[in-house]
Amino acid sequence: MTYEIECYIETIDSEGGFTIQGTEGYCLEKDGETYNILWLEGKSSMSVACLLSEKKFSLPQDKSQKKFLLLVSARTSHSKVKLIFDKASDNNEFSLKKFALI
Repeated sequence: MTYEIECYIETIDSEGGFTIQGTEGYCLEKDGETYNILWLEGKSSMSVACLLSEKKFSLPQDKSQKKFLLLVSARTSHSKVKLIFDKASDNNEFSLKKFALI
């Protein structure tokens, strides 16, 4: 299944690990915790995944320097990005499929 989120890159490390903060419609707060909401891509159903904003994502193992630099640039300029993740049905792990500055 493929999920999407519009967000800002909150942190990024030299290994390609990063955290995000969802924009309006992609973020909820409850009991002092912040959750990012990933929507099922291209579907009108209400299928979502809720993840704590502290969840760290990683660039794919075949990451290119260009992808890393684009994420760093988005973080530095506080630009909004659209991230698309694949989620395996047998676990709760999300892998970054593609992203774009918006």
